[in-house]
Amino acid sequence: MLPQTDRIKEVGSMKQNNFGRMRVAGRILSMIFAFTLAAGCAAGSMLEANADQVNNFLGTRTTATKGNGDYEAFTPDEKYLNSDGSANTDALVAAHIDMGTRIAEEGSVLLKNKDNAALPLAGTENVTLMGYRSTAAYAVYGMDIGSPEEASQNVSFKDALTAAGFKVNNVVCSAYDTVSATDAYTAKDKNRLAGTGYYVESITSANRYNVAEPSIDEIKTSAGEQAFNDSIRQYKDAGIVVLGRPSSEQGAYYTGDNGRDAAAFSQSKTKNVLSLSDGERALIEFAKQNFDKVVVVLTTANPMELSELEADEGVDAILWAGYPGNYGFYGVANILAGKANPSGRLADTFAADTASTPAMQNYGLYLYTNGSSLSGSNGLNSNDYYGGAYIVHAEGIYSGYKYYETRYEDTVLSQGNATSGTGIGGYNTTGAWNYADEVTYSFGYGLSYTTFTQTITDVEFSPDNRTATVSVAVKNDGDVDGKSVIQIYGQSPYTQYDKDNGVEKASVQLLAYDKVEVAAGATVNVDVEVDMQYLASYDSKVAKSYIMEQADGYYFALGCNSQSEGAHAAINNILAAKAEDGAVIDTSKMDETGNADAVYKFRWTAAEDTFATSEAGATITNQLDDMDYNYYQKDTVQYLSRSNWQSSWPKSYAGLSVVTTTDMLKYLTNDFHTTTDTDTEGIVFGADGETNFTDMFLSDFNDARWSGVIDKITLENAVRFTASGNRTFQQMDEVYFLSGNSYVENGSVGIQKTLSQQSDMNAPWYVDPTDENAGFYCNSFGGATLMASTWSKQLMEEMGELWGNDALFVNIPMVWAPSINMHRTPYNGRNGEYYSEDGVLSGYTALSVGSGAISKGLITSIKHFAFNEQETARNGISTYMNEQTAREGELRGFQIALEGYKNAEGKRISVLGIMTGYNRAGAIYAGAHQGLMQGILRDEWDFNGYVTSDLAQSGSTYMPYIESILAGTTNFDTAINNDSTVWRISVADLVEEVSGDAEVLRALKEDLHYSLWAFSQSNLANWMTDTTRVVWVWNWWRGAYIGTEIVSGILVAAGVVMYIYAVAIGPWREDKKNRLAAQAERSEKQ
Repeated sequence: MLPQTDRIKEVGSMKQNNFGRMRVAGRILSMIFAFTLAAGCAAGSMLEANADQVNNFLGTRTTATKGNGDYEAFTPDEKYLNSDGSANTDALVAAHIDMGTRIAEEGSVLLKNKDNAALPLAGTENVTLMGYRSTAAYAVYGMDIGSPEEASQNVSFKDALTAAGFKVNNVVCSAYDTVSATDAYTAKDKNRLAGTGYYVESITSANRYNVAEPSIDEIKTSAGEQAFNDSIRQYKDAGIVVLGRPSSEQGAYYTGDNGRDAAAFSQSKTKNVLSLSDGERALIEFAKQNFDKVVVVLTTANPMELSELEADEGVDAILWAGYPGNYGFYGVANILAGKANPSGRLADTFAADTASTPAMQNYGLYLYTNGSSLSGSNGLNSNDYYGGAYIVHAEGIYSGYKYYETRYEDTVLSQGNATSGTGIGGYNTTGAWNYADEVTYSFGYGLSYTTFTQTITDVEFSPDNRTATVSVAVKNDGDVDGKSVIQIYGQSPYTQYDKDNGVEKASVQLLAYDKVEVAAGATVNVDVEVDMQYLASYDSKVAKSYIMEQADGYYFALGCNSQSEGAHAAINNILAAKAEDGAVIDTSKMDETGNADAVYKFRWTAAEDTFATSEAGATITNQLDDMDYNYYQKDTVQYLSRSNWQSSWPKSYAGLSVVTTTDMLKYLTNDFHTTTDTDTEGIVFGADGETNFTDMFLSDFNDARWSGVIDKITLENAVRFTASGNRTFQQMDEVYFLSGNSYVENGSVGIQKTLSQQSDMNAPWYVDPTDENAGFYCNSFGGATLMASTWSKQLMEEMGELWGNDALFVNIPMVWAPSINMHRTPYNGRNGEYYSEDGVLSGYTALSVGSGAISKGLITSIKHFAFNEQETARNGISTYMNEQTAREGELRGFQIALEGYKNAEGKRISVLGIMTGYNRAGAIYAGAHQGLMQGILRDEWDFNGYVTSDLAQSGSTYMPYIESILAGTTNFDTAINNDSTVWRISVADLVEEVSGDAEVLRALKEDLHYSLWAFSQSNLANWMTDTTRVVWVWNWWRGAYIGTEIVSGILVAAGVVMYIYAVAIGPWREDKKNRLAAQAERSEKQ
C-alpha cells in the first residue's frame, strides 16, 4: 500500500490532468459560443436594420401600432369592404384579376393580321402552344429582378387559353415543360440576362444573352414520336408560337459577339440578339408546315427585329403582349378568341435593325482613358467614386421615332442628305437610306378588329396661348365595337435660325393623346387638350430658354389614316397637307397617301418667349450646361443634326479623358462643397412648440405652421431622418412622427407585399393572417411597357386607384414607382420596367397612375431622376448630353408627372415623390446636381415633395450626403446601422460636420419640410396621432436570434466559469486539500 503522500501525489496528478482537460474544454466552449454569440448579435443587428426586406421575404412582421386613429381620411372603395366595414379580400383579388386582364386586352398590340381575317379565332379551336417562352415556368411574365410580378400567382398561357374556350395540345405542352426544365435551358448562361450594373472593366462573351430554344426533335423525343405526331394532327387549327426576351435590373443586351453567340444567329441578317435565332426560326418554320394558322405572340419589352415575319405569308398574325404579369394571359387569350378587340398601340419603334438607331453609336461601356490613374491606387473606378465610366448622347433629340420619322420626311423632301448611306441598317439593299428598310412598325402603331377614321374638326387656343383644344371626330368604319387611340402630334418649322444655332426639331413629336370607345358604325366627338409648351424648342445657345418663332409652318396632326396609325401616319398626314397647300413634294417617295383632313396648320402669333416662363412663374434658363462634355473640352462632341444627316452622324466617343484642368475631377471625386457661411445664429433645431406633424395632415405646403413643426426637430434627428429611408424612417418623437412599419415599397407592377403582412390591426379593414387571401401579393400587374401601350389615361388612373386601395389594406403610404426613364435604345436590359421611348407618353401614364393612387392616400415616387437609361456601369456613370436633349427627352416625362394639373376644385394634382438615379448628370451625381435638382425640379416645376436617392450601399460616397442635401435630396435609400452611415462616418460625426455650416442647416430644414409635407398627404393621416405608439412584435426569426444570443451567452459564461475553475479555483482547492492532508499525515507521524 502506497504512503498517503504518494497517494495524494497520484490523485493530484490525475486531477491536474482533469483540470488541463477542463481548461481546454472551457476555452473551446467559450470560443465556440462566443463566436455564436457574436454571430447572433451581428445577425440580429443586420436583421433589425433590414427588417422590412426580411419581413417581405419571410412574410413576417416586427411592429404594430396602437392608438386612436379615426381611419376617415382615406377609406377603401365600398366594393372592397363587407357590410360591417371589414375587408372583402375576395373582391380585391378579383379586381386584380380583372385589371390584369384589361391591361393586356387594351395594351397588347396586334402587329399583323393577314387579310384582316387571321384573327380573331373562333375561341373553340384545337390549338398547339409552342416555344420555350410558352411554358408555365419559363414564360416571361415580368422583370427578372427589380420590380417583378409575384411568380407564385402567375396564370399560364395554357390555362388562360383553356379559360377562353380553346382546346390546347397537352402532349406538346407537357413535353415543353419537361425539356425546358433540363440543364440545357436552365443553366445560368442560358436564357438569362447577365448583370452589369456596377463597375466592370470590359464587356465579354460572359455578358451574352444566349437564346436557347428547344428543337422540335427534342420535344418529339420527350413526348414520344407517335404521340407527338398524333397530337399535332389533332390540334392543328392554329399553332401559337411564343417568343420572348426578358428584362432585368442590372441587365443589358449588347450587339456583336459579346451580345450573342454568332452560331445561334447564322440565318439572321443583322446577327443581333434581338433578331430571331436559328432555333426560333426553325420553330416558326415547323408551325408554318403543320398548322392551318400560325400566330406569333411576343413577350418582350425590348423591340425585336420582325420585318421577316411581317413579310412572311406563312405567318398569319403577330401579337405583341409585352410582359403580361400574373393575369395578363387572360387578356391575350381573349384577344385571340375575339372576346376582346385589341386596342394597344406601340410605345416604341420596332426597327428592322435594332442597332441602326443613332443612339446605338454610343451605348455600353466607355471608360475614361485616365480614370484608373486618378485619385488613389484604384482610381475613379474604385467603390469610393464609381466615376470611371461615361456615356455620350450624341444623337441629340433624335432617338426612337423622332429620328426615323424626321429622316423619312427629309428623304421625301430631298433635304439634309437624308438618303445617304450613313446609318443604314442590315436590311437595306440599295445603299441609300430608305424608311421601309429601316422601320417595321412605327411608334404608336397597332391594328384592331375594326377600322377608324379620325378628322380634326376644330382647334381653339386658350387666351394665354399655353394650351389648345383639338376637337376630333372619330368614326368606327367597321362592324365591331372598338376603342380608338387619338394621337396628336406637332411639327414646328425648321428654320435657318435653328440651323445656325444648333436648335433641332423633330418632324413630329407626340403632344397629347386620348382613348375613346366607339360603337360599330358610330361617330364620337372628342376634345383633347394640348399643352403647347411641348411644341416649343429649347435654345441653349442664344435665348437659353424655350422658343417658338413667330412664323407659319406649325402643324397638329393625328396619328391615324386609312393605311396605318402612329407617328408614321402623322408625318404622312402632314406631308399630304403640305402637298395640298401647294408645296413641291415628290409623293412617289411617300409610302402612304396621308390624310390632310387629319391635319391643322397654323401660324404662331404669340410671343416667341411665351414658354420662357414656367407654369409656376419661374424664369426658365440654362441649368445643365455642365452636362455637355463640351463644357469641359470644347468642340469635342458633335450632335446629330437634321441639317446634314451624313456629316453629323454620331461617332463612337470612346477614348475620352477626365479633363483635370477643370472642375470635372472635383465632381467625380465628390468633393465640391466648401463651407463659407458659418453664421448659424437663428437656425433653430429642437425648439419648443405646440404644433406637431400629426396636426398637419392634408395641409397646404405653404401653411405657416410648418415652420414651427420643423423647428421642433432636433439636429440629430434631422440628420438621421435625411440620411436614411430604406423603407423605414427615423422616428421623431418631438413631432410625433412615428416609425416602425415599412413606409415605402418597390412597386412598378404593384406593391410588393402581401395583404396581411403589415396590415393595421386597428383598422376596420384589417386583414388577419388567417384570411384566405392573407398571402396574396399586390404586385400582380403587367409590365410597364404594356401599361404605356394601353394609351389609356383612364385605365391607368383606375389601376392607380387600385394600388391606393391595396395600400390601405397593406398599410403603406408610399411606393417607389412608376419608373419612367426613356427607352433610349432597344438594348437596355431594364426597358421592361420603363414605359416608352417617348417622354410625353411616359409622363402622362405616370401622372395618371399617381393621381389615382394619391386619391387613396398612396404617394407614388417616380424614378430614376434622371437619365438612368442604361444599366451598364450605371453606378456613377457620367451621362453627357446637351440641354435640349435633356429637356425635350427624358425630363419631359418627369415634368408632366411632377407639374401635374389642377382639378375642377383648383387643387393641384401631381406626383409627390421621386427617386434619383444611380448615375451622374454630366460629372455630378444626379441627386447632388444643383441645376437639375434646384433650378429645374424645385424652381421651374415648383416641386415640393419627397426626393430619395436610389439604394445607397456601404461606401457609396459617390452619392455625397452634404452636396445632395444642398441640392434638395430629402432622404437616402439606406439604413443607419449601429449609428454608422454608408459614408463611413458615424451619425455623431456627421452631425458635428454639418452643425457649423449654415447653408447645410437651412437646406436640412427645407428638405424636412419637403419630405414631411409629402407624407402629410398620405394615408398616414388615418392612424398616426399624438397618442399612437409603435410596439414591438415577436416573430420566429426574432425569437431565433435572441434565443441564440441567450443560449450562447449562457454557454459562454459556462465555459468561462469552467476555465476559471480549471485554472484557479480547482487547483487552489486541490492544493489546499493536499496541504491539509499532508499536514494531517505529518501530525500522525508525530
